[in-house]
Amino acid sequence: MLRLAENKFLPEDYSHNSGQSLYLMQIVDMRKLLPCALFVGILLSFGLVRSQSNSAKDRFNEGYILTLGNDSLPGLVFLQDHVFNTSRCVFKISSEGEEQNFSPEEIRGYGSLDGAVFRSGQNADQKTVFLQYKVRGKYSLLYYRDTYFVESGGKLEELILSQEKVHVDNRTFAKDREEYKYLLRAKMIGCHEIDRYLKATGFNLESLARLFENYAECSSARMEIYKHETDKMKVRLGISVGGMGSVFDMIPGSSARYVFTEFGSPEISFSFVPSALVELSFPALTQKASVRTGVTYYSATNKYSRLREEPGLVDLQEVTVTSSRIEVPVYLRYSFSRRGRGPYVIGGLGMNRFVSWETLRVHTLEPGIVTTFSDLEQRNFYINYLIGGGVDFPLGKRIVLGEVVYGFAPYLLDASGTPMPTAWFQTVSLSAGMLF
Repeated sequence: MLRLAENKFLPEDYSHNSGQSLYLMQIVDMRKLLPCALFVGILLSFGLVRSQSNSAKDRFNEGYILTLGNDSLPGLVFLQDHVFNTSRCVFKISSEGEEQNFSPEEIRGYGSLDGAVFRSGQNADQKTVFLQYKVRGKYSLLYYRDTYFVESGGKLEELILSQEKVHVDNRTFAKDREEYKYLLRAKMIGCHEIDRYLKATGFNLESLARLFENYAECSSARMEIYKHETDKMKVRLGISVGGMGSVFDMIPGSSARYVFTEFGSPEISFSFVPSALVELSFPALTQKASVRTGVTYYSATNKYSRLREEPGLVDLQEVTVTSSRIEVPVYLRYSFSRRGRGPYVIGGLGMNRFVSWETLRVHTLEPGIVTTFSDLEQRNFYINYLIGGGVDFPLGKRIVLGEVVYGFAPYLLDASGTPMPTAWFQTVSLSAGMLF
């Protein structure tokens, strides 16, 4: 029969035959969660305000459509974001009228009275889409996702930035070939300072628009620059749910008591993971990159064990960690698609705060002794390194996404007092969600 050694961590009414689980709960002072809760509240409030602001603008605006016969038909046009509005035109005659959807092949263009103007044309893939005006005048600047066009006399020409290989001393380099500057110089030769302006012009929407503005001032040409809300930061709120597989791994570190962890192995734990999402995108700068943040809740029971069996001896040492935590991740998302939606990769950091932390160590030595104790102290805050990928696609006005993320969180334990082993979490999560 096994004998239970005296241990101050055991409850007084413990009976070995009762079948009850042994554990030590470390009481968490909820007041310590206040800074984290305050940060999360501010983050969500900001996202909610921006979302409501965007929702107010994602409505029908007074505007018009240009028919294939070049007639202007007044009414209301629906404005959401650049991706939506360059793919279709939603129009109705009046606020009570029926919605009509027009493709770029069915009308010449459309616009709103507050400065969002689109025309039908071919993109870099020779597909007919709606191109959005950024500057309109003698020379007009239009854009579609991350491609740019100059219009003069009704003719569209794409602005191109390509790369060429340069060989120097048996080494090969990729060098930008700024073909767009040659085209713009030929058109804007009437401005005596055009070379100076072009030298400072990068291949992005704001820089190109600044060039057109400088040209207008230099040549006294009349141009109109559109600064509509669809060019500015876009905020989407969302939710996701999924599953997570996690392991709690250890090595002895500076703790002689946990030397057995050098030969042990962790068990995989599976748990449910809900998240609130906030995505920030910047259509005027790029369609490919965006910033993702939010709040994620994790809860899991992880086990680590080492079993040594010899004739007449069974030596089993087990560590069980039951924890829950709140994470505020900050990702950079990069899409492989020029449209900004499709396959993507993400990477970033997660700031974590434990909500609860319970640990139990059981040492069973047969025949003879069972000892139970727990002295693992967690850090108040820790960083989780995150990397992953996924795919997303538009579904009406919403974005549906699915992704897988790997997380590595070292330095979980507080070794400032009692010598502690070195422990870390490794996680893989698979989730699906929607951005509104």
